[in-house]
Amino acid sequence: MIAKRAVEPLKGAVVVAEDGAGEGDVHGGDALGRFNIGIRTLPGGASMTLRLYDANGTELRTTSRSFPADFFQQFSASELLGTTPSANQAVVITIESGSAIVYGVTDTALQVPRPTSE
Repeated sequence: MIAKRAVEPLKGAVVVAEDGAGEGDVHGGDALGRFNIGIRTLPGGASMTLRLYDANGTELRTTSRSFPADFFQQFSASELLGTTPSANQAVVITIESGSAIVYGVTDTALQVPRPTSE
């Protein structure tokens, strides 16, 4: 049996109506590489809007997603957004209802070929 550790909703989670804490963004930077977004919902599940902006602040894409209670998955950013973000773009995620822990991971090092032993 695998035990789940409980996450208190107000300790590290983005919750709607928490004085603007319902938004977070991840910037692609100059060399985006691999970009993943992880979502961990709490007992009430969560609905969120994801927006992609270019370097000038122009909105390029908007999509809405809902996730059930106690859900956890890491997605490629392109899977969630429906398009592949490029360098110098920003993803803004707004929690519309419920609560979730959302994180972004970029790793250009994973794109570099690794030496292999023979």
